[in-house]
Amino acid sequence: MWTHAEHAVSPKQLEPNIALEDQASDHVLDFALYALRLRGEYVPTDGWAVALQVPIQAADVHAHFHDDEGTELKNFESIHHRDELLTGLGDPEVTGIWQVVSANADQPWSLQVSLGVSVPVGGTEPDPYELGEWGLTHQHVFFGTGTFDPLFAAELRYVGSGWASRLWTGGRVSLYANGHGYTGPGVTEAGLGLLTSFGLSQVSFLLEVGALHEAPARWAGDLAKNSGRTEILANLGMSWMVNADWSVSGLIKRPVYTEVLGGQMEIPLLTVLSVTYVGSLQEPSPAQ
Repeated sequence: MWTHAEHAVSPKQLEPNIALEDQASDHVLDFALYALRLRGEYVPTDGWAVALQVPIQAADVHAHFHDDEGTELKNFESIHHRDELLTGLGDPEVTGIWQVVSANADQPWSLQVSLGVSVPVGGTEPDPYELGEWGLTHQHVFFGTGTFDPLFAAELRYVGSGWASRLWTGGRVSLYANGHGYTGPGVTEAGLGLLTSFGLSQVSFLLEVGALHEAPARWAGDLAKNSGRTEILANLGMSWMVNADWSVSGLIKRPVYTEVLGGQMEIPLLTVLSVTYVGSLQEPSPAQ
C-alpha cells in the first residue's frame, strides 16, 4: 500500500537543540507498506476449517522537511521521522471457518462465516507523542497491537451460469490497551462484486465496489493523530487457475473517496497478489 502524509509542525513537535529559526515548518512523509501473508487452512471435515495466517511486514519510509517558504531542508535530522526501512512480524491470526451453505446443482446460494483472534506477536512501540513532547527519538510505525483482537468475516455468494456475485464483510475489534497504553483501531470492511470468466476456462475476473471504516487508534485513551479513516474503493481483480492444485490471483484497490481524521494522509493505491495451493494430506477414498 502506498500512502502520503504531511502536517504542519506544532509547538509540541519542535526539535530539541535546534534554534527556532532553523526549525522545520512541516513534515512530509511517503510510505510504501508491504505485507507477505503466509496462510494455511486445515479442513478436518466437510463444512469446517481452521486457518492460520502469519504476516511478514515491511515499511519503506521517506521523510522530507520544509521551512516557512516551502524550501526543503537538506540533511535535516528529526526525532520524529527519518528515512528508514522497517521489517518484522505482524500479529498472526487464527480463525475457525464454517461453510454454512454450499452452492450445488439444486440451489445457487453459498454462505461462509468465520471467527477468530489475532495473537500479539508483532512488535509495538511506546507512545510516540509523549516521547516527542519529551524531546526523545521515537517511532510511529510498528506492526503489532500488543493485544488479542477478535476477528470476524462472512461471505454470501450467488452462482449463476458463467458468473457469480458476492457480498462480504469482515473486520477486527480492539477491546483494550496494550502495555504502552495503545489501543489499536477497529476496522470494518465490506464489498459487493461480480465474478465472471467471460467464457474462458482458466481465468476469472472480479469487479467490485468496496468500503472500509477504520476507527481511530488511541494512546492512553486519547485519539491518535492522523488515525481513523473512511474509504470507498473500486476493486479490480483477476485469477488464473494454473492447474487443479495451483492458482494465482491479483487485486487492485483504488480509493475513489477517502476521509481521514485530521486530513493529513492520502492512500492512492493498494495491490494484492495471492498464490494458492489446494491439496489433501490423504488420498481420497473411492466413496469420495
